[in-house]
Amino acid sequence: MNLVRKEKEFKIGEEEYIMYFDMSSIVMYKELTNRFFTHGVNKLFEQDDEEIMYFMASTLRRKDNPKKPLGKEIFEADILQLLLMHKWDVIDLVASSLPVEETPKKK
Repeated sequence: MNLVRKEKEFKIGEEEYIMYFDMSSIVMYKELTNRFFTHGVNKLFEQDDEEIMYFMASTLRRKDNPKKPLGKEIFEADILQLLLMHKWDVIDLVASSLPVEETPKKK
């Protein structure tokens, strides 16, 4: 199973950003937190503010450099505004990007 790539574009101030969840997001999350992705994703879906910020740091990228997540750089921004304005964006994005196992059809 692979991740399904969903994207969200928006502006913060005058700068354009793109948010998507991929394998580099998982690597960035683990680098930032020293925790397993599966631990964090459960807390993300419980709407834990700290986990939301770590997933935001792992998925948000400058539109002109979309391969590189912002990582620690996000913590230099207005974190409260990002959390209030884009909390549901990151939760929805991660949820819709995760693979769904299909149940075999009965004959």
